[in-house]
Amino acid sequence: MKPFEVEVKREVRSAEISVTFAEVFDVAPALPRPLKSKFHLEFITAEGLVRESELIAPLDVDAEGEGEPLVADTDTRQARQLASNTLYMRKAKEYALVHEELADWYDSFLSKVRILQMIVSGVISMILALKVPDADN
Repeated sequence: MKPFEVEVKREVRSAEISVTFAEVFDVAPALPRPLKSKFHLEFITAEGLVRESELIAPLDVDAEGEGEPLVADTDTRQARQLASNTLYMRKAKEYALVHEELADWYDSFLSKVRILQMIVSGVISMILALKVPDADN
C-alpha cells in the first residue's frame, strides 16, 4: 500500500468517525442541565464545552481585551485528527455514563411507583371485598 493511500484511508476513516458521532449525538436524548452525576465529568459539562471551543479556535487577545481567532499551525493534520477523535471517544464515554446513571435513576423511580400502585390497588381491593353491613338495603 502506498503512503498516499494510507493517508487517504485515514482521512476517510476520521471523517466517518466525525459523522457517526454527530449523527448519534443528534438523535440522543438531551441531558438535564446542570448535570448532577456521581462521576467526575470533564468533557460534556458547560466548562468542558467552553474548553473544547477554546482548544479548537483559540483567541489571540490583545491589550484592549479584543480577540481574534488564532490559527495554530504547529500541529500536523494527523495530530489534529487524532485529538479530535480522542475527544469524541471521551465525550462518548461520558455520555454513556450519564445516560446509564439516568436509566438507573428512572428504573428506581419506576419501581417505587409500581410498589405504590400495588399497595393502593391492594387497599382498594380489600375495601371492595369487605362486605359492608346492611349495604343491600
